[in-house]
Amino acid sequence: MVKYIINEKWYSEKKEDSNSEAERIAARPRSVIAPILFGLGVEIDHVFGMKWLINELSRLGFCISYDEVNRYRQSIIHSEGLKNLLAEYFPGTFTEWVADNVDHNVATLDGQGTFHGMGIIAVSILSER
Repeated sequence: MVKYIINEKWYSEKKEDSNSEAERIAARPRSVIAPILFGLGVEIDHVFGMKWLINELSRLGFCISYDEVNRYRQSIIHSEGLKNLLAEYFPGTFTEWVADNVDHNVATLDGQGTFHGMGIIAVSILSER
């Protein structure tokens, strides 16, 4: 019985949180980024890395847009390297993510002894415009 009451109270609090976020977003859609939607968008990008999935869920109102996720990633890059770079380069920079993969020795009969590697980097340049 106690377990039922605790679970019911916990779930109702979570429902209240998500409902209040939904009401805030509905009232002023472009003025606030909800923490639950923000966290879900970043997590989906981290786990699946699918632009299409993030955009579809964003259209349905379940997470932030892919553009917002990219803005977050760019701000992380800039904030982590702040100590090493001059502050004058930040106002007009453009950051792009570059990824590639490599497969070595893929022509085996059993698939053993192959190597698959992947790398991703962020490239930032100063925008002249």
